[in-house]
Amino acid sequence: MIDERDTLCYSCHDRIQLVVPSSLQITSTKQIRVFAVSLYQDPLKRLVLAKSYGHLISSVYLARLMWEMTPLASIDIDYIVPIPLHWRRYAQRGYNQSTEMAKELSRLSGKPVLEALSRVRHTQFQYLMSQEGRAINLKDAFELVQDLPDVRGKRLLIVDDVLTSGSTVRAAARQLYQLNPAELILTVACRK
Repeated sequence: MIDERDTLCYSCHDRIQLVVPSSLQITSTKQIRVFAVSLYQDPLKRLVLAKSYGHLISSVYLARLMWEMTPLASIDIDYIVPIPLHWRRYAQRGYNQSTEMAKELSRLSGKPVLEALSRVRHTQFQYLMSQEGRAINLKDAFELVQDLPDVRGKRLLIVDDVLTSGSTVRAAARQLYQLNPAELILTVACRK
């Protein structure tokens, strides 16, 4: 169990400004619900950026905030799907923040993590690009993993740390829609 003081002091915790759920258009006919704790601002921005310094506990704490401070706990889901890192970025960082958040959400919800996607193309950092450049950067970046369980008619919760333009989630969701789920839902710690 993580004590709040291990990651955020009480004063910082009290400064979190919650946001209401929203939606993200994936294709002309499909959109997904988005549950975020806060806008991409301090104090949560510091926890998100802690991934660059190997501060794994911040990922666990972000997942706890996602569970406790959004309606996520009342949403019916079947699997939790983290956004994958390319192996090169994983080697640099040593872990995938989205996977660590997914594991904690799995522990809290009792729902299994499904590593349904692999990142097959090494892409540039999204924050360095325009919105149009982000979509091009992620073209064909994800593939479905082989030998997945049948998830037709299931609800899949996609987990990532930040939602900015939505390019990453759109690229991942297009792959996941091939599995014919009943619904895709996204949870992030922060959104812009």
